[in-house]
Amino acid sequence: MQIQVIKGNGEAAFFDTEKLKQALQNAGAGPSEQKMIATAIESKIYNGISTKEIYKMAFDLLKRESLKIAGRYRLKNAIMELGPTGFPFETFVGKIFETLGYQVETGVIVQGKCVQHEVDVIARKPGEMLMIECKFHSDNQTKAAFRFHFIFSRDTLM
Repeated sequence: MQIQVIKGNGEAAFFDTEKLKQALQNAGAGPSEQKMIATAIESKIYNGISTKEIYKMAFDLLKRESLKIAGRYRLKNAIMELGPTGFPFETFVGKIFETLGYQVETGVIVQGKCVQHEVDVIARKPGEMLMIECKFHSDNQTKAAFRFHFIFSRDTLM
């Protein structure tokens, strides 16, 4: 018998053990951890359970195995908790580049050839300049909750 789960957008779908294992693998869980967690969850789920509840079960089990892997598993949700606007996310991205040794500016207006452009993050190192457009979606229905677009122009270095 297949179990129906309720996705974040309200749609019903069949529970897919392989999708769960893939998410665990993406976070860094090994095959034995994936199997143990999937088996435990399969024994507890029921028709109509939300994917959010399944996620919480998997996260709780993963925390017992490895806090590091559990942290990676929770990363998307943690970033979404930055809030409904993109500004905190842009600041977060800037801080990442600062830890990599870049000098960082956020929310910069850059004069183009014809118009001005707002650049979310500019990260500079000697001889290198990254102009980064951050895309942040604060809903669970969007497949990629965050995305970086790197914009580079040789002219900006001169």
